[in-house]
Amino acid sequence: MLRKYLLTILLVGALVLAGCGSSNDENDANEDEDVTENEDESNENGEEDENGTEEDGTDEDDVTEEDEAVEEDEGTEEDDTSANNMNADLPDLTLQVLKVDEDDGITVDNHPIYSELAEVIAEDSKAGIPNDFAVYAHDLVYNDDGTTSALFIGINRLDVPLKNLYFDLTLGNTNGDFIFMEEPILLDEDFAGIIQPHSAIPFTVQVTPEGEEIFMGLTDETVIIELSNADVEFAE
Repeated sequence: MLRKYLLTILLVGALVLAGCGSSNDENDANEDEDVTENEDESNENGEEDENGTEEDGTDEDDVTEEDEAVEEDEGTEEDDTSANNMNADLPDLTLQVLKVDEDDGITVDNHPIYSELAEVIAEDSKAGIPNDFAVYAHDLVYNDDGTTSALFIGINRLDVPLKNLYFDLTLGNTNGDFIFMEEPILLDEDFAGIIQPHSAIPFTVQVTPEGEEIFMGLTDETVIIELSNADVEFAE
């Protein structure tokens, strides 16, 4: 699978996520009603216990925590299943060589990073967000000059080609440690070429030694990733 973390979604995805908000609010309201009804029933049962029924000695807090844990696990499984179903009909991804690399004679077959990424994408060929452009943080790259860069994969799941894509990238953790804070990212046509539909392109951003340490410690629970101020042109 593509490693690390799915970043905030650009373009159509922002509208899709906003549209989902109302349904989530309705579900939360329904859950609150159910909780209220259950509490009322519990109170009635509690009164009966005080009138002569023996309690079973179960810690209500323990039961509540266990129930919440089960509900969270079930919710995560449902989300994963929904995402898999949503991507099932997507075309397989194609790894696209950056224009600047292609001009230097680099291909997927003759460059170790591209070859590795081709294998990764082949294993997760349905990655990405339908009708959207998404970015994955994949790994760290150690450069010949001694510097280190974070390697990202951009995935175009729109049905149209893109060019001159810009966004500000923020990447850090919940402890307040940041690798990038609104770092400008420009995948212009001279550098990236035209990003074809259902294709993936790599790009790197240099990190400091401190940023490298933070990157290696990121987890799904602690990561903070934001893309802001996005702009893009649709190629003909």
